Amino acid sequence: MQAAGYSSRLPNPDDRRSSLLELTPAGRSASAAAHSVVTETLAQRIGEKLSAREILLLASLLRALSGP
Repeated sequence: MQAAGYSSRLPNPDDRRSSLLELTPAGRSASAAAHSVVTETLAQRIGEKLSAREILLLASLLRALSGP
C-alpha cells in the first residue's frame, strides 16, 4: 500500500519498535471508491431481501468493521 501511494508509515510515539500506517489522500479516495462498489454490489445481490435504507446501513456497518 505504501509503494502504491495509498498509505504512509509513521513512527509510533508509544512504541519505537513499531510503526503506524496512515491513509494518504489517494488511499482515502480509493477507500471511498471501494465503499461505493460494496454498496452497489450489496444492492445487486441482496436488493430483493433488504430495502435501500437497510442496504446503506449494512454497507456502513461493514465499513465500520473494516476500520476507520
